[in-house]
Amino acid sequence: MQNYNGSEEMADREEYELSGQYKLQVEEPALELKVIVLNINAGRNRELMEKCQKLRAGRGSENPGGWSS
Repeated sequence: MQNYNGSEEMADREEYELSGQYKLQVEEPALELKVIVLNINAGRNRELMEKCQKLRAGRGSENPGGWSS
């Protein structure tokens, strides 16, 4: 799981598959990595922000470039 706090517009939740980056596309890869990205910018994912004191306090400010884990 990754958190996103960058300046580009992004949905509250995105899911990415590593196989989407392969040069040779196959229908069912033998191994797949899926990453869920949660947008933690102000006003996004309100339920998560309300429940997580660390996110609420920091608002992801430790990584202003955009991505954190």
